[in-house]
Amino acid sequence: MQTKLRIGIVEDHPMIRRCLVHDVSQDSDCLVEFDVDSFKGLKVALAEYAPHCILLDMVLKGERHDGKYIARFLSENYPSIKKIMITDYYEVLIEENIKELGIDACIPKSQADGTVLISLIKEVCASNKYVYFEPKQKSLDSFVRIDGIKFSETKIKILKYLFNGYKQIEIADFLDLQEQTINKHVAEIKQKLDAKTTVEIILMAEKNGFI
Repeated sequence: MQTKLRIGIVEDHPMIRRCLVHDVSQDSDCLVEFDVDSFKGLKVALAEYAPHCILLDMVLKGERHDGKYIARFLSENYPSIKKIMITDYYEVLIEENIKELGIDACIPKSQADGTVLISLIKEVCASNKYVYFEPKQKSLDSFVRIDGIKFSETKIKILKYLFNGYKQIEIADFLDLQEQTINKHVAEIKQKLDAKTTVEIILMAEKNGFI
């Protein structure tokens, strides 16, 4: 029987943390051992668990120690644990000498989901050197279609979060948009699909394989 990859998650944003837990748990080769929102929580978890890899947020709000400090702490005290930094500051971070911090890879938050994240985790756990992640370039023309109607990536992301039970104000926070902008997107989706409720548009999107 193959040993599962044991994963720990350090992320202060509850919605993002839930998404990470969900995505990692979907893979049969991975097991989320713990998810915490602070350096203190991490130290408590490490007294009980021995993860192969930790997904680490770069900025923890209200914390004295940022992700880089925690990465250095892990390298000094738990050298066998792999560390993947998940950050909104990807471009800045990769320009620094992050190998000195013992970081094994980093990935933009916007791309840290699904099979992309799982593939990176497996590559990092199988490697003894830094794994460079090539970020996907955003396309202004990128879209998908539902029932022949064109939808932007932003609208599809909104649909996915609605499907997972998140409120529009939470989605606005996650996508770094105003709540009124999210409301406008939802209204436009309803209009295009001739749907009257959010549940109705979610069902239509699910039926067509987009969530």
